[in-house]
Amino acid sequence: MGRRAVARSGSLGGVGLAGALIGALLVGAARVPAQDEMDRQDLPERPDDFARPRPADVAPVRSEASGRPVPDQGARKDPRFIPEVPEFDPRDLPGDAPPPAAPPSFWEAIKLRHRGRVRLGAGHDTNVFRAARRRTGDGFGNADAKVELLATFPQGAQVFAEFGGQTLMYFERDQADEHFASAFVEVFQPTTWFDFGVQNAFEFSRQNLLDDNGDLFPRGRFGSLDEEVRAYVIARPHADLALEAGAAYRWKDYDENRGVDSLDYEEVRLDASVSWRLSRDPRTRLKLKYRFRRRDYREFRARARDGTIGDDEPHLDLHRHQLNLTYFQDLRLGGQQLRLVGGLGLAYNRDLHKNDRSYREGSTSLQLEWWPKPEWTRLETRVRALGRDFLVRQPPGRGGRLHHRLVDVSVGVWQRLHEEWPLALYGNVSFTGWRSGDPLEAYQRFVFEAGLEASW
Repeated sequence: MGRRAVARSGSLGGVGLAGALIGALLVGAARVPAQDEMDRQDLPERPDDFARPRPADVAPVRSEASGRPVPDQGARKDPRFIPEVPEFDPRDLPGDAPPPAAPPSFWEAIKLRHRGRVRLGAGHDTNVFRAARRRTGDGFGNADAKVELLATFPQGAQVFAEFGGQTLMYFERDQADEHFASAFVEVFQPTTWFDFGVQNAFEFSRQNLLDDNGDLFPRGRFGSLDEEVRAYVIARPHADLALEAGAAYRWKDYDENRGVDSLDYEEVRLDASVSWRLSRDPRTRLKLKYRFRRRDYREFRARARDGTIGDDEPHLDLHRHQLNLTYFQDLRLGGQQLRLVGGLGLAYNRDLHKNDRSYREGSTSLQLEWWPKPEWTRLETRVRALGRDFLVRQPPGRGGRLHHRLVDVSVGVWQRLHEEWPLALYGNVSFTGWRSGDPLEAYQRFVFEAGLEASW
């Protein structure tokens, strides 16, 4: 077992540029980094720099119809003072005032912003198939690209889109290659009392192994289409407090494998969160989020308590309750910048049939981003630990309950090459350790990667 879940919310969209970019990625060589979550992550948030209010334009100097500066009227002048007669200006003669400038049209008032990134790299994976024994190592090539677009309309509405693609190709073990393309679009409308939004995420993926919430399905292929739409509303009773509620529907379709049940499923999700800004400078924020998901597999059958699957077993139906607390902290020390993100999570996954896939889970994570030289050098480290205990399922041939333990550590560096060039070097080292009550599921894995990044 031990293959991580790969379901990334993302982006696709646009017409010409985005389509050509993603098409090129799917042909090129690449590799996909490890997923932080064991199941689908939150939809991506709008980038911070896009969300910042733009500085107000400097007010122009007041002028008369002639265009000459208006004299200062603030102080009372001494009546005995005789002002100097100004030099004659023909514009002082009576005449028609110039027509006022026409206001910008609706389309001219729309503000457009964009940014993107392309990475090309290579590295080495010490355990390509996440095997407990007889590990297989191999080198790989990696290509990764992302484009983000933001349109802000005069009344405050925003349309955000993100288009991305990744592809992984091993040098020798091509059966382990993975490919992804994704599209994310969000329409956001603020009002006096509430903010409203609609999000749509689409993803295409192809991989050879899948670990979905801790269950490995080792089949021949795992091409899939993933579509999710979400609507949400945000209330802001206080300038530093935001209350959010949302509902989502997800549909996932997998390639069929002959002789076994399909893994296709539908999922309904409800979520609610509260976000509190503790400090504006330095920026400090705390967020508590609850999610409920009901996943209904259309063909895949549930197991009995002894792990067997009978002809009369119903389709697998899962309920998942998840609670996450996240702490965000930005700091400036001298000329350096730091960002700290810490998280705690609890989850309860319930198998509605006979609890074969029911488990309790706790997790913790820490991410530190340090810019010793802002805009030039970035160091980043991430640590995540997870513990999962099943309620009923037992390891094969062993007593007690099945348990899973995960430790994921990564360290990365990013270095800009030149002040006028949008190029940078990057490098990452990561370690994943997966322990299980079933010894055939445990594995360890190191991944080393380095490459060149272009951004705009």
